[in-house]
Order: sequence, then C-alpha cells, then structure tokens
Amino acid sequence: MEANWDIGEYTLTSITAVKSWNFDNNIDVDGTANTIAITNVANTTGLPVLDINGSEMAIKQYSQEIRLQSPIGEKFDYVVGLYGFKFDLDNRFDRRYGFIFPFQVFPGFIVDLPLFASGSAYTAVRTRNIAAFGQANYHINEKLDFIFGGRVLNERLEYSEFSDLNSAFIEGDLELYRTPLDTRNDAPVVSETAATYKLGFAYEVNDTLNTYATFTTGYKARASQSTPSTDLLTGITTVTVNTVDPEKSDAFELGVKFLSDNKRFQMNVALFYTEYKGLQLQIFDPSANSVLLANVGLATTKGVEVDFMARPIEGLTLSGGFAYIDATIDELDGQLCYPGQKVSEGCDIGSNSQSISNADLPNSPDLKINLAARYDTELSDSGLHGFVQMTYSWQDDTQFVLGGDDATVVDSYGIANASMGITSPDGTYKFTVYAKNLFDKRYETALLHDFLVPGLVNQFVPRDAERYFGASLRVSF
Repeated sequence: MEANWDIGEYTLTSITAVKSWNFDNNIDVDGTANTIAITNVANTTGLPVLDINGSEMAIKQYSQEIRLQSPIGEKFDYVVGLYGFKFDLDNRFDRRYGFIFPFQVFPGFIVDLPLFASGSAYTAVRTRNIAAFGQANYHINEKLDFIFGGRVLNERLEYSEFSDLNSAFIEGDLELYRTPLDTRNDAPVVSETAATYKLGFAYEVNDTLNTYATFTTGYKARASQSTPSTDLLTGITTVTVNTVDPEKSDAFELGVKFLSDNKRFQMNVALFYTEYKGLQLQIFDPSANSVLLANVGLATTKGVEVDFMARPIEGLTLSGGFAYIDATIDELDGQLCYPGQKVSEGCDIGSNSQSISNADLPNSPDLKINLAARYDTELSDSGLHGFVQMTYSWQDDTQFVLGGDDATVVDSYGIANASMGITSPDGTYKFTVYAKNLFDKRYETALLHDFLVPGLVNQFVPRDAERYFGASLRVSF
C-alpha cells in the first residue's frame, strides 16, 4: 500500500508491504529411482539412498518505509526517510537415509543388511532491520551537480534449532538425529550497526548528453546457516550451525546517458569496478551434499554495461544491451578439490583442498547480450490494439563451481522467444499467445558434482530448456 501526501511543496510517501509465503518440497538427492540402498558384494557399504529430503517452510515478511521529498529545482534538493523490515522463517526439515550395514554372521561370512534412519529438525530465523537514509543533490551551477547520500542501519538476527532422539517419522527406522540439539531458549543473537555512503558528480554536457561518476560503499550483514551432515558408514546425521561474517564493498562507476532531441533514440553506457571484502558466496560441498554459505575473501567485478532503445518508425521499438563482466576471486585457500583433480592441477591430495587465485566467480558469464523488437499498431477505429514481439538473449560459457573443472561448465547458448496479442481500447484486457525457446535450445542452470557417485555430474534443467507454446489473458481493474 502506497500513500502520498502533499505538504506544501514537499511530498511525504508511505509504503507498507506484507508478504506470506509457504513452500513444501522434497528433493530426491541421490539422483536415482532406488528406494533401498544398493550393494554389489558383501563387505561393502554400497550406494546409499536419500529419497526423503525436504522441508516445510513458512515465511512472513513485513516492511514499512516513510520518506520525504523536497521540492525539485532549488539549489539544493533531497530525499530522506526511515525504513523498517521484519522477517520470520520457520522450517521443518525431514530426511530419510537408507544405507548398507555389513553384518558378520560368523567369522569369514558377512552379509549386507539394508537399514533406514529418519528424522526431523526444526529451525527458525528472526531478522529485524531498521535504517535511516538520505540522498541529496547540490547544484553547483546549471551543469554540474554534487551527489551525496548515506544510510545507517541496525540489523538483528536470531537463529534457533531443535532436533531430538525421538524424531524418526517412519516406524522401524533408526533415529537419524542422534545428537540432540535445542537452542530455542538460548538462541544465538547477532546485532550490528553499520553505515554506508555515496559520493558523486553529475555533469550535463548539453540537452541530450549527461555524464556521472560515483563512489558507493555497500554492506551485507552476517548470516547463519543450518547444515545437516550424514556419515555414509553409520547413517548418523548431525547438524552444525555455520556463521559467516559481514560482506563489505567499494564500488566505482562512470557513466554516460544520451537521449536524442526527437526522443527516438536513447543509450546508456556504464563502466564499473567493485571490490568485495569477505564476499559471502554459496559453495557446494559434495561431502555433505550441501550448499554452504562462506566468506571467500577478496573478490572483484569490473566491466561495462550498455543498453539502448530506438523508435525508427511509428509503432516499432528496438531495444537491447550487453554486459561484459570480469568477476574473480582474488585468492582463496582451502577450497575443496573437484573430483579427479590431480596434484599437477593444484590439488593437495592429503587435505583434498586447493588454493585458488584469480578464479572465475561461479554463475557469472563474461558476456551477456539481449535484443528485442516490438511492433504496436491500432487494429480498428474502436481503439483495439495489436502487437508482435521477438526477444533474444545470449550468454557466454558459465562455470558453476568455484575452482571447478570443465565438467561443471555450461557452454554458451542463446534463447529466442516470440509473442503476439491484442489489447482492449481501455487497456482492461490483454490476450497474448507466445512461444518460449523458439528454437528448442537445451541448456542447464547448474552443474554440480554428485556427492555419492564419483565422476557423476548432476544437471539442473529448467522448464524453458524445451520449446513450448501458451496463451495468457490479463485483466486489469
């Protein structure tokens, strides 16, 4: 809900938001259709199965912002405000683990017995963030502006967890959580206060060309993460709480904005360089089949972004852009070796770890391009409108594992979409037919080494990795 009040020449704005989200899921993480552990010969532990591995999650989120905007056009103009945010998460995590237990019937004769263990763990996260912020423009002269702003915030994070010895949810199973944990009455609490700021200049070269230069600091608060870990031999699962330190950043940006006199062509160009200290990054740990949040030290991103929009004739709009981004971890010790990594490839076999220097950040392709063309026209004297649209996006090769190998790299690919539709004269109704992934290009959104089968790579394929058609009706009121 947004409300605006005019107070003389000032504008007071209030924005209130409430969000409730429930998510139930189960991920068959062993990657097979098996419901019982596999073994080939006696005296082996076989291939475990985890066919129940999911959660029931409930999230509630509230935010309130109040800001005051000064009159525009004076020597000095500004916006100041207050912001509050409250976030509650409750999660129940269920896991059932099947494994092979070698049992000695008598000396020299061992059989493999399939056993199961199940259990539930409960976690809760409570976050509160309050902040005061402001940004101002001081117009030095008709062409040159000085920009300055800042934000002071306080964030409070509370994390609790519960698991006990009687949580097996299938009769006859062993207790999966054999190490009781209860922090509900003494939940770890972290409270931090931080400040960020922005400084810059904007210069109007002429009526069509503007330039700017800014320096901005950033802050991301510390975080906690629950990580269940299962011993593949005993089936015992323990839960550890992983805490990461705050992430801080310094960002420089130079930009140019151009708008033609006839408003038919617009282009923006930005050069940027950002340095992260204590970068918080999700790293997949195959030994625990978990994605861990960790501080990975110093990282940098630098590059250029360009976007444009053109209207060469009435009704036709062409738009697009590209981004070249060099995103690297400067140095990181102790990262897990990828499966099969050799000493000659930088792996310390004894500790199964590698030192990384100038490695690509995961899920950050060097180059991304997007293009779009849309034509709108009036179909009848009554005001009925029609449109047709084509879009195309392309991205470079992408590595999904920090310090990974070629097996976790997705090759470059491009996706084309098409749509056409009609809109009622008053804009109330909009009917669209569309084709997604027009050329049926298969691609993956992640590649990760399997934690159970050495050499196997799990791929995550999105819905849009196959061509499909559809229709939609949108009603506005």
